[in-house]
Amino acid sequence: MITLENATNIATLTNLGNNQYKITRIGSANGNVLLKSVQNSLTVTKSIRVGPEDPRIFGPAGPLACTGLYTFSVSPVAGATYNWTVVGAPPNSLHNTSGPTLNLRIGSGSGNRTVRVSVRASTNCGLTGWVEKVIELKSGGILPVEP
Repeated sequence: MITLENATNIATLTNLGNNQYKITRIGSANGNVLLKSVQNSLTVTKSIRVGPEDPRIFGPAGPLACTGLYTFSVSPVAGATYNWTVVGAPPNSLHNTSGPTLNLRIGSGSGNRTVRVSVRASTNCGLTGWVEKVIELKSGGILPVEP
């Protein structure tokens, strides 16, 4: 018996006959599913990624100083475009993106606060999920290393 586990709203399994199966992605869903084969007392499983991998944000960990230029990035994927968002940054901060990189300049007088940096990639396989990095800005936090 062949089954697909952890696949609700991610993928379906179709028996094509002659011991062949097809996994079909549901819409633009992403996730890891488990293909499971059970025959007699033998069980074999295989984890399968459906859709593109979610990006991982690299950048400084906090607490960070309340002023400075901070760079966040993801490992680039050929042909991908990226959508970055910044929530909680002070009004006098500026951020610009350049593909898989986000430069966030925090202006003076911002005070202690939590900033959320998020990114989502659009690839040939579809959209990834949103990934978030939470940054704490604190007086006396780690100063950025600026070129």
